[in-house]
Amino acid sequence: MSSYKVPESQLHRIPAAYRYDYNSKSLRKIEEKYPFGNDAFIGGGSGLFSSTLDYYKFCQMLLNHGERNSQRILSKNSVELMTQDQLNSDDEISWMPGYGFGLGFAVRSNSIEPDYPVSAGEYNWTGGLTTTFWIDPAEELIGIFMTQVTPTDHDLLREIKAIVYQEIVN
Repeated sequence: MSSYKVPESQLHRIPAAYRYDYNSKSLRKIEEKYPFGNDAFIGGGSGLFSSTLDYYKFCQMLLNHGERNSQRILSKNSVELMTQDQLNSDDEISWMPGYGFGLGFAVRSNSIEPDYPVSAGEYNWTGGLTTTFWIDPAEELIGIFMTQVTPTDHDLLREIKAIVYQEIVN
């Protein structure tokens, strides 16, 4: 199940969320059940709740150009636009060298060599509690990393991707 509003009967399924304290190098539990919830506006920063399986199904639909189980969810053209860099060629996401931005995702856009052999056209995004996905169409690869920790440690995410891509190379 995926929802911005979790039914009362399913609240027990929401895992605890944590904030990393850089000074003490420790995790502190966030006591709010909906740390990023917002009743006035439903959107990316509002906290979409999803299971790992639903997240995978969403990613598989994107990798399949908008289709899942022979059912068209998005047009192929929509997925192509979503996963193409929409910024000027000189722009990139500051914390992700070599990435521009599509319609909802960071998109690998230029030839800056990362620390791992990620393919041109790979796209990804990370949520508020470091829930991350990436899709590499050239490798037919979906990566999903589920956590409940803020702020996002982008170095850790790069290390995880490096491990995955190193295994593909080997």
